[in-house]
Amino acid sequence: MVRNTGRVYGLVVKWQLQRDRQRFTYGRHFSDAARFVISVAVVIGSALLVDPDAVGSLERDIFHFVNDLPDVLFPAVWVVMQLGNLVAVPFMAGAALATRLVRMALDISVAGVAAYVGAGIVKQIFERARPHQLLASVIVRGEPASGLGFVSGHAAVAAALATAAHPYLGPRGRRIVWILAFLVMASRVYVGAHLPLDVVGGAGLGYGIGALMHLVLGCPEGHPMPYPVRRIRRRSSATEEPV
Repeated sequence: MVRNTGRVYGLVVKWQLQRDRQRFTYGRHFSDAARFVISVAVVIGSALLVDPDAVGSLERDIFHFVNDLPDVLFPAVWVVMQLGNLVAVPFMAGAALATRLVRMALDISVAGVAAYVGAGIVKQIFERARPHQLLASVIVRGEPASGLGFVSGHAAVAAALATAAHPYLGPRGRRIVWILAFLVMASRVYVGAHLPLDVVGGAGLGYGIGALMHLVLGCPEGHPMPYPVRRIRRRSSATEEPV
């Protein structure tokens, strides 16, 4: 019974992957290699600026500018912030499956989990404390964040999910996912969980993981063709009489 169920599931996934290939043209792009190099430079650059035991004046000013925003924003910010949580990975993958994009769901799953694990590894290397442990006046909203600060795991996951989803979306969808990713990053400073360089490093890490995944596995070219358009084109081509 279990074996037969597994075979059926495998056939369904294989069939849907074939549908994805009809909808997209996949390839590997030099631009993804360039994005990966840039992201590595961002992570290294932010790491070089980080002092595990102190906060620079510019970083401190940026932190307080965001952290001092009104408390009335917290409920909405908390909701958006969950898009950088590891729980958001299966949620986003499920949304991709709901639109019959199995390959997109796989990319989102791989990138999101890799970003979460990668952020944990980087934290152990740099061992930077949280804002409330480094600054005297920090507004902590919600549960105080525990563990290490650099890099932000939420920022890494949000950037990785946006990077993974980007090639599968049209212009409006791309703008939305990146706006949400930016809001997730800003939310971590607003709630007092991370300093700005933590977020920058996390964003670079997640962006790099997504770019590397597209470089290795390939990604769609251009924009997806909507299903209704494909059906109309198929019907028109089928009804055309040979000349």
